[in-house]
Amino acid sequence: MYLKMAKRLLLDKIHRLLTPEKPHTLKIYIDGTPDLKWILTSKKTPREINEQIRATTVPMRLYKELPHTSDLTVVAASEAGAETLIEIFLKV
Repeated sequence: MYLKMAKRLLLDKIHRLLTPEKPHTLKIYIDGTPDLKWILTSKKTPREINEQIRATTVPMRLYKELPHTSDLTVVAASEAGAETLIEIFLKV
């Protein structure tokens, strides 16, 4: 009787440790880096280019947070890219 109870307590403890307190999520962020193709044809100095990049860069923003089988964070360059990543990760 004592062994059954000890075994049950141990199994309950293992289950609590393996079961997360909150559900797992897939977090998709949109990168704030602007399109930098203009640098290739720019006549600006490297210092001016750096200043312009810093002025136009915005921080990453959370695009979507979805339930997933594990905690996962992904950064995409655009909303279209984020949607593609969502399709890929939710099919897995």
